[in-house]
Amino acid sequence: MTTPQTEDSPITLLQEMFDAWNRHDIDGILRCFHPDGVLITGEGTRFQGHDAIRQGVEAFFARFPGAQWSEEVHFVSGDRAVTEWIFTADGSGGDRVEMIGCDVFTLREGKILVKNAYRKPREG
Repeated sequence: MTTPQTEDSPITLLQEMFDAWNRHDIDGILRCFHPDGVLITGEGTRFQGHDAIRQGVEAFFARFPGAQWSEEVHFVSGDRAVTEWIFTADGSGGDRVEMIGCDVFTLREGKILVKNAYRKPREG
């Protein structure tokens, strides 16, 4: 069953968040998170609350300038969601990074309560 996409749908929220990541718009990212939100990186680092999430996102963009996500596919079931994606960036050392992965979300009150990233290197 497909979740209809309305202005306040979870799929719209998730796409707004990914669009903000692609713009490197930290305030836009934070608007998508619940005040008690948790961001868990692909390495397992945990940031809780808007101030900590801001610090984590700033560090991420410093590590991966030009970071971009593409080919997002969103799935929603109740208060849980998953987004599959392809990530590309030049690392801070100039090396090219390409990953495939997904984020597993818990949603609350129309916002992201938990965003937990899983990723692996993209092969050919």
